[in-house]
Amino acid sequence: MLWHSELKSVANGIDGFNAAVSSLLQFWAHVEVDQAGHCNNDFPPLAEKIVDRVRRILEGETLPAELRKVLERFVARWDGISSKSGWKWLQTMTTLLSILRSDVEFFLNDRRSLLSSLVHRALLHLQRLIVADENVKNTWSDAFGRGETSVERLGGAHFLHHGIYAFKVDAERERTDLVLGGKLAITPEIHAAAEGLVLTEWKMVRKPSEIETQARTGKDQAMLYSMGSLAGFELTSERFVILVSRERLPARDPETIDSVTYTYANIAVDLMTPSKESKAHT
Repeated sequence: MLWHSELKSVANGIDGFNAAVSSLLQFWAHVEVDQAGHCNNDFPPLAEKIVDRVRRILEGETLPAELRKVLERFVARWDGISSKSGWKWLQTMTTLLSILRSDVEFFLNDRRSLLSSLVHRALLHLQRLIVADENVKNTWSDAFGRGETSVERLGGAHFLHHGIYAFKVDAERERTDLVLGGKLAITPEIHAAAEGLVLTEWKMVRKPSEIETQARTGKDQAMLYSMGSLAGFELTSERFVILVSRERLPARDPETIDSVTYTYANIAVDLMTPSKESKAHT
């Protein structure tokens, strides 16, 4: 998750900045030095680096809405400081940075956003692998020909590569292992290997007329899930319906029902590059 790693860098930068200020204050208490020189020459560049990183995060398109508000509020406060030098500035900046550090802590520890981002990354990676690697494309094309079970097994194995243990729901509304089949037992090995659990439903779309039916079937099956969540390890606020097709399908908007978001994704096993796709239609 790009914004998560960038936000972690911001938090580390703030921790370093505040530690430097604290050390300087202790130093000033015992030694006579040019305080204005330190305030005006040493700390502004450090603070500007942190603010520039915040601005870069805001340029991203996939930020959680609440995080965007937090960062925009900080930047607005920073831009509103009339003077960016001197002891009073240093006090103000230290306070603003400390507030930001406290505000972003929730997002740094928000496993919902982390797991959701990992799923989206895994899907993006998988689709590009199919385009870039002929062997991967053939493997997925063969699995598509064999049916849903073959596709979801490949998908489950691919997700684990990204730290996600994907599962589906069975008729008894319990977790089913995508790769091995049968009820999913959450073992210490799974806890050690994965960032968390994510519910996925993989559905085959062999012709355009099946899109709506398969999307609805996948969502209805995902809605059956009713087991108690594993706090801190399972993504409970979002479930994924993955439509597997030969060619690219139109994008579908997510649906939110009873505080759970059902996100639709498409994996096209015969997807062509844009240049080849253009030639195919000329």
